Amino acid sequence: MGWPLPSATAAGSRVDLAHVGELCRLVLLARRTGCRVAIESVPGELQELVALTGVGDVLSAGQYDVGRDDA
Repeated sequence: MGWPLPSATAAGSRVDLAHVGELCRLVLLARRTGCRVAIESVPGELQELVALTGVGDVLSAGQYDVGRDDA
């Protein structure tokens, strides 16, 4: 089962640091409840911001997967 991050997928929306913050909070909540987060079709801009902020390594500590947006 999955849910989109609405603000990151809305037509015409720009990806910014707020999206990275949302993602971090989502992963933290999942970890606290013993769940895992798998993210698919990640916009390139969001991937770049995650890498730029340095949270990619923290998020990928075994419970965060990023699926590339090949569209």
